[in-house]
Parts: sequence; C-alpha cells; structure tokens
Amino acid sequence: MAVWKPILGRAAILWLPVAAAVTGISVMVYGVALTQLRSSADDPQIQMVEEAVASLDAGATPTSVVPAGSVDMATSLRPYLVVFDRSGRAISGSVSLHGGAPDFPASVFQGLSGSAQDRITWQPQPGMRSAVVVEAWRRGYVLAGRSLRLTEERQLNMELIVAVGWLGTVGIAALTATLVGIFHPLPGSPAPGGSPAPPPGPVNGRRRPARAAVAADLRDGAE
Repeated sequence: MAVWKPILGRAAILWLPVAAAVTGISVMVYGVALTQLRSSADDPQIQMVEEAVASLDAGATPTSVVPAGSVDMATSLRPYLVVFDRSGRAISGSVSLHGGAPDFPASVFQGLSGSAQDRITWQPQPGMRSAVVVEAWRRGYVLAGRSLRLTEERQLNMELIVAVGWLGTVGIAALTATLVGIFHPLPGSPAPGGSPAPPPGPVNGRRRPARAAVAADLRDGAE
C-alpha cells in the first residue's frame, strides 16, 4: 500500500482539477440544452395564441379562432387552443381529457393583462404534462398547449448522452493520471517494485563516510 500512496497522490493532484472542470462543463451544457429544449416546446403555441388574440381583438368570435376537431390530451401530441372569458370560464376549445373538458386552474390566468404572455408547464394528472402558453385578450384569455411527451423523451436521451460523455471523459482522465503517477510518483516515494528510492548519488564518484563528512564541515567552518 505504501508503494501506491505516492502514485495515487500524484494521480489525484492531476485528476481532481480535470474532473472538476469536466463536471462543471457538463452541468453547464446540460442546463443550456435543457432550457433550449423546453423553450422550443412552446413554439407552435406562441404562434397560435398570438394569432388568436389578434383575431379576437379584431372582432372574431371565439368559435372561429379555435381549430376544428378535438384533441385528447391523454393520447394526442397535437396542439390545442381554448378561449376563456374574464372569469376563467371556457367559451370554446379544441381539447378534451377522457371525454370531458379539462379543469384548468384559475392560477393560470392570474397576473395576465394587456399583451403579457405566460408560459408554464401544466400537469392535469400524474404522468401527463403540457407546455402551455396563455395570453389575455380584451374579453378574457386564450390558452394554447401541447403534450410534453416527446420533449421529455428527448430530455432523457440528452441526459444519457451527457452522463456517458461525463463518465467517459472522467474515466479516461483518471486512467491517464494514474499512468503518470506510476512513471512520475511524488518525490521521495518508494519505487513501484517496493524498494525505496535510491539516495542521492555520490559526489565525484565517491561517498565520504558520515564522520569524515562532519569533520570536514567543522574544519571548513573553523577556517
């Protein structure tokens, strides 16, 4: 064990900064990619809400701005649109949940006024999440949503890629640092074969006895 301590000590000195840097970069890449992935899930809903609000404010009826057909949140990946009055009651919509209208929480509409937009994740039941965009119109609110199932699958794939990349990079760095530690251990350490490192070589090919060396040093000091 004494042989490996300086080797692992050298390896740790080399590996720890690399592992810290790789971990920080991996976390940063994951955070940026996750933010971008979640933001992209709102793209069609933003367009749907803005166009519906513009049409409603121009005098269109709620029924005319809602797409034809019904989207079942439990099974469909298609985006849906719902128009509400100022009290939060649904006037017209293209979404259903298990054959009935989903119950949107009143908190979705709190704080919305003018052209303000709110982009949230709504979970009507466990295991079912939607990317929802809400905007106010002059007589109420417009909500557009879409299932996050594909986004969540892509998130899992991204997490796997980042984890494998981090583990592979850290593992290669650890192996490299260990090899460097074997060939360049900490100073004063035993050789890998178990023998202590040889003392400094003799001066001019000869080694003076210890007493002679002390006596010579005393003479030199006296002179």
